Amino acid sequence: MLKRCTLFVLLGAIACGPTPKAEKRLESFGTVEMPAVVRFVAAKYFREGNNNPDAPAFDYKRPMILQVVDEFEKHLLGKVETNVPATTMSIHRVAMIGKGDLLIKELGDRAETNLAYVWELLARQPSPSDREGVLYSERQSLPFIQNVFFIRGTDGNLWAVSVYWAELHSSEEDNYGWVINAVPTSNPWDNDVRVFSR
Repeated sequence: MLKRCTLFVLLGAIACGPTPKAEKRLESFGTVEMPAVVRFVAAKYFREGNNNPDAPAFDYKRPMILQVVDEFEKHLLGKVETNVPATTMSIHRVAMIGKGDLLIKELGDRAETNLAYVWELLARQPSPSDREGVLYSERQSLPFIQNVFFIRGTDGNLWAVSVYWAELHSSEEDNYGWVINAVPTSNPWDNDVRVFSR
């Protein structure tokens, strides 16, 4: 076992003890089974609204997408994934605020996942009333609790894809649906955010 040694200058002595374990920032929240996908074209699926005829919802309903944010469109909408394997995804809850890079380090080689899985989860849970889903989707106002996936973009970099249900009310109209965003992995995440990994 590695030991940590502390030098007591005044006493002229060295005290050694076990190296403290790094505190975990993620708590296990459960798992969910994901099917294999032969070909997934992101641009056919991630469109605003829920009337996109080109995007079959994998035998489920089409989710209502309120907004596809510019960063997601720029770095991930052009992705085409092929031969995505079936897998068991792990769900985690952020228990200690920290940057995404630290969460990726904690997850190791299980951190990176796929857009096809994101769509599958959205299709199972097109709105908060569909309780069979595992995405956090409580009807909420700011700040929104997000669902985070670490996915490689078309630029070759890993991005934190965030998905959250938003309801924005005004005197003129009500807008609601899933918001799809992408931010650098250095982005900090608050407690209770859900992180999905392999």
